[in-house]
Amino acid sequence: MEKNSQLRYDSLKKIYDPQNWKVGKETWLTTRGQKIVDDINAMDTDLVIDAGCGRNVFKGKIKNLVGFDIVDFPNVDFVSSIQDAEFENESADVVLALGSVQFGNKTDVYEDVAKLVSWVKPGGMLIFRNRTDSNSIPDHAKNRQRFKDNIIYWWTKDDVNFLSEKHNLSIISGPNIKERPGGRGNEYTTPMLFWRWRKNV
Repeated sequence: MEKNSQLRYDSLKKIYDPQNWKVGKETWLTTRGQKIVDDINAMDTDLVIDAGCGRNVFKGKIKNLVGFDIVDFPNVDFVSSIQDAEFENESADVVLALGSVQFGNKTDVYEDVAKLVSWVKPGGMLIFRNRTDSNSIPDHAKNRQRFKDNIIYWWTKDDVNFLSEKHNLSIISGPNIKERPGGRGNEYTTPMLFWRWRKNV
């Protein structure tokens, strides 16, 4: 873990232990997720990277996809943090970061974005989803403590706009806020910020 802080790494491994972490209701792949699959497969892609892929649900659905995660979930192609993953600069047509760039402080998160952007070809696309409102997690939620421990960075539209300018990215959709199941038992919903970037030539 060169750039990825040990504290952040250890926290993520504990929280997302595949032995006890339960994915939310399986509506993601059949709704918004299916649109992502269709949109990417309509492109002529040589490499699609799913950074923080969890159980790698897009494997076999998106062509030329490589999915990695910091935790050894079933079906990952390899285990790594974003900072330690080894992809060549400007090698990917699409990078997915669907909830994986929201851990640590602002510096951690911005460094992860820079790493992901470096992998994308000019004209390529990045698809992001992240949490956006700390007040959405109720006190009774089973995973409330992890948010109190400052593991989550709460994204705003200002972050998206700032990083667009910093990395020469165009916003091609969003950022839009959608409600998604938030708890392990889906006992509450949480607002998620969705957007897509195009890396300018």
